[in-house]
Amino acid sequence: MLLLLAGCAGMRPDIEIPAAPPPPLKLNYQPQVAVVLGGGGARGYAHIGVLKVLHDAGVPINLIAGTSAGSLIGALYADTASPTDTYNRIFYTHFWKLADIGNLNLKGIMTGYHLQRFLLTNLKAHDFNQLKIPLIVATTDLTTGKTYVISNGPIAPAVQASSAIPGVFLPVHLYGHVLVDGGVSDSIPVNLVKPYRPSVIIAVDISPQLSQKMPATATGILERSLLILREKASAQNLQEANITIRPHVGQAGAFDVKDKHQLYDAGVQAAQQQLPAILKLLKEKNITLSSAQHVGWAVKPNNILTVRRRFTQLNKYFFRFTSGNRSTA
Repeated sequence: MLLLLAGCAGMRPDIEIPAAPPPPLKLNYQPQVAVVLGGGGARGYAHIGVLKVLHDAGVPINLIAGTSAGSLIGALYADTASPTDTYNRIFYTHFWKLADIGNLNLKGIMTGYHLQRFLLTNLKAHDFNQLKIPLIVATTDLTTGKTYVISNGPIAPAVQASSAIPGVFLPVHLYGHVLVDGGVSDSIPVNLVKPYRPSVIIAVDISPQLSQKMPATATGILERSLLILREKASAQNLQEANITIRPHVGQAGAFDVKDKHQLYDAGVQAAQQQLPAILKLLKEKNITLSSAQHVGWAVKPNNILTVRRRFTQLNKYFFRFTSGNRSTA
């Protein structure tokens, strides 16, 4: 299986990359609402829950910036401006459609080509200028240590670079730069939307919460220390946001895809808690809400947890009923 995955991973998608770096995004209008999606691997499922609540409330999103998982979810949402499309595309995709095993290179074990192919297959837009909502992606230049911003040109390699976790994914060579995960230099890139002077900036922080239990190993101490450094680095950026939404993702790791439903629900709940403050701010800024989104009862954020609990209960009742029938047959 590993050999098969490695063989598939080695097939680079055929994408025409411009010889010169594409120019930065230019807007001929002032965005009303910019949403900034932070990095965090599998915790990015929480972003979809947040976008669902904002969309259904009619919050007009005119600009998106994302790092790592935030760039992936941001690209999917910016493509159609539909949280349902975003949910369906990512939730029903197997992990190995997004990740791959490369040639066990010393610089990383995954190439990122599966992620590129996923985007080419699932996005209607292949270039930034074809997206329904303008998108800005943060990557890290491994040579200079600075944030390298991509907002034009092909989407797939830009998102791959933004998601290239160091030591796991191979660095991405793009536009004469060696690029890795944007979270290394800018985990919540609020500063990338500031030049466009949006009226309201909503930032989504999906950093894991510090555990109450102190680590007992060297690895655990290192991980906790890196998390503290990340929080300190993000704090200044978050001060520039009008609203910060912090889904309670617990200690979910970057590859804990098994928790995707709980992470989505965490995004829904956190966004609902902040929604009154968001709507009040939009009113103060004279920003008109989009048309109300009419959704069926089964997909309303308030009902997601209830539906899941009822489904679990029905399964239990069905199992007891059928087990009883078998025992008396």
